[in-house]
Amino acid sequence: MNIQTSTDAQLDDNIGLKIAIEEAKKSLTENALISSTGEVLARSHNLAWQKMSPIFHAEMATFDAAGHVSKAVYRLATLYTTLTPCDMCTGAILWFGVGRVVMGEAKSVGGGGHDILRSRGVEVMDMDSEECYEMLQKFMKDHPDRWKNPSKIACN
Repeated sequence: MNIQTSTDAQLDDNIGLKIAIEEAKKSLTENALISSTGEVLARSHNLAWQKMSPIFHAEMATFDAAGHVSKAVYRLATLYTTLTPCDMCTGAILWFGVGRVVMGEAKSVGGGGHDILRSRGVEVMDMDSEECYEMLQKFMKDHPDRWKNPSKIACN
């Protein structure tokens, strides 16, 4: 899937976040990993409950869906996510060498994944999206069992 915007072939952050929000409506969080040329490499959402595995946060599921991608491609890529990455996903972003992360919001979830990423040279942008914030607040209210018992299956 190739998405071209403007003459520089960069994916607009608002479009990238919109893709993430579309996918998030299937679960809790989502990411669309976008290359610098506007090509969507992979998209997925939190699959921890579906796969009965605490590993499959949205970021991890997206990396899994991307398959074998070179670090050179990841360095030029932007990972779009609806909320700030947890520690595990932050580590994966660093491991794969993603150069840029755009998150919908950073108010709902504690932790400093975005600060760690910045300190390691990853460009991080917080879109401060009210839609992303409200979506997570609704999930936490509607599914307190999944949110308050992260060790059961998933932590976000």
